[in-house]
Amino acid sequence: MNNINLKNNMKKQDNKHNISAMILAAGRGRRMQSLTDHTPKPLIEVNGKALIEHQIENLADTGISRIIINVAYLSELIVKRIGFGERWGITIRYLYEPLGAYDTGGGIIRALPWLSDPFIVVNADIISNYNFHSIVEHSKLMSELAHLVLVPNPVHNLKGDFCLTSDKKIIVINDNCQSYTYTGISVYKKALFKGIPVGSKISLPRIWQSFIKQKLISGELFHANWCDVGTPERWQEINRA
Repeated sequence: MNNINLKNNMKKQDNKHNISAMILAAGRGRRMQSLTDHTPKPLIEVNGKALIEHQIENLADTGISRIIINVAYLSELIVKRIGFGERWGITIRYLYEPLGAYDTGGGIIRALPWLSDPFIVVNADIISNYNFHSIVEHSKLMSELAHLVLVPNPVHNLKGDFCLTSDKKIIVINDNCQSYTYTGISVYKKALFKGIPVGSKISLPRIWQSFIKQKLISGELFHANWCDVGTPERWQEINRA
């Protein structure tokens, strides 16, 4: 190995974080219509790169070296395309599940034995230049059970998902607050999932509900580029950008 490669490899090793991440990639992607008839949604390409590759690259560039990916629909195509992390110098583990069996929360619960505490979760079907260093740094000192990244409401979700208080706590939308949209990027402590049996079918929003009422979930507002590539129209738009 030459001196340049040796220095680069040492720099990557120094940049590694103990926190692990999970990419949610088990959905069917029916809203994408014919685009997902023979291709799983995480492998749909944006600017020549699969959606899920964008997430892996961003996480790896931040220094996250352990990633769990849950897969269901056409899972073998995802494993064949992505491999086990060699391209990025990281380790990728797959968690297989029947299509529609566990929902987002249930899928995460099955992965808990292999995840750090806390751990990052990212949806496979977003495009963003969010800097994961921010959420990694937040995870080191977080006292709340979850921390969600929000953006100003896009055209397809003008109502929004949550409000954010002045002390950065997530609250439900009401007439007196500005609403924002959840990006699909978050960090959790394992305690958020305590008491929910493995094998449960439960969504993340359902798990959040009681903790939001207790103000145990915080958030941050991200103002740069983000897109939920959820429809053929949005996919076409983001590819033209």
